[in-house]
Amino acid sequence: MNFQYRLQSTTVALLVFQVFISGCTPPENPSPTAESTSIQPGRTSTDGTVMETEAPIEIETLIPTATASPFPSAMPLPVPTLPREEALVVVAKLLKSNDDCLLPCWWGFVPGETSWESAKPFLQSVALDIFEIHGDEWIVYYVVELAVPEDIYSTSITHGYEVHDGIIQSIEVNPGRSLILRLEEVLKTYGEPEEIWISSWNAPKMGYMGFEAFAFYPQYGFLIQYEARRASIYKEKITGCPQEDRHPHLIIWSPDDKVTFLHALDMSGTFSTEFTYLSLEDATGLDVASYYATFENNNPICIETPVDLWPPWREVN
Repeated sequence: MNFQYRLQSTTVALLVFQVFISGCTPPENPSPTAESTSIQPGRTSTDGTVMETEAPIEIETLIPTATASPFPSAMPLPVPTLPREEALVVVAKLLKSNDDCLLPCWWGFVPGETSWESAKPFLQSVALDIFEIHGDEWIVYYVVELAVPEDIYSTSITHGYEVHDGIIQSIEVNPGRSLILRLEEVLKTYGEPEEIWISSWNAPKMGYMGFEAFAFYPQYGFLIQYEARRASIYKEKITGCPQEDRHPHLIIWSPDDKVTFLHALDMSGTFSTEFTYLSLEDATGLDVASYYATFENNNPICIETPVDLWPPWREVN
């Protein structure tokens, strides 16, 4: 499935039906500033004050986590913005560096620690729109739409913030063209994932296999989804190269929260019972440590999996 199409579809669905479930300490580097502006995202403490320093399994059902109540419409909040060119500079710099802040810190905001009220002023200064969706009386979901330079993405991108009792609990990120979230950079920075999962079909539809790989780091509180758009079949094996994805999909939470792969996938809004998810070892016979060793030895990190492990293409609602 086309990544941007699915992300846009997911965002729309989130605006009506979904709220994320929750879950590293930001480094002490100061936040970057655009050359033409002094706006900074800043670091936040648990009380919300801004500080000067910076951190084959067929899935039939999934026990629901917290779900937003249906909301008739998402009304945009009034958003005072920087001049467009200044906002583009600030957003582009953060997308390329994440303010030198390690996940699960994102732009200086840390799930489980940062209050929405302390994050909102900066996001309002650079956003095109911020939409607010209420779940129950203590959960609110905010969708932040951001303009980006064309070298990052051809249209705007979105970030989603799930807030419980005023504290950000999870952040969903569509980063556009992201260097810091490329698979090679993630493996280099964070080491061996705790789990790697694969999803695919057994034959292409209009040339597309639907091959995806998921790097799951519960010890750091994040999951990254990579799409291998050029995956192909040769001699009864599907080969996909997730390192080629330049537009990954990120969900982060507090590592103090006990989150499983399927829970994280549900939080990201991309879980579907129509897909089959297999662990790397079940899909390839290769464990995570062996896969990671291929990366350390500078070998190709494409993934091969037998065709007969995967179901035929199904339409996904």
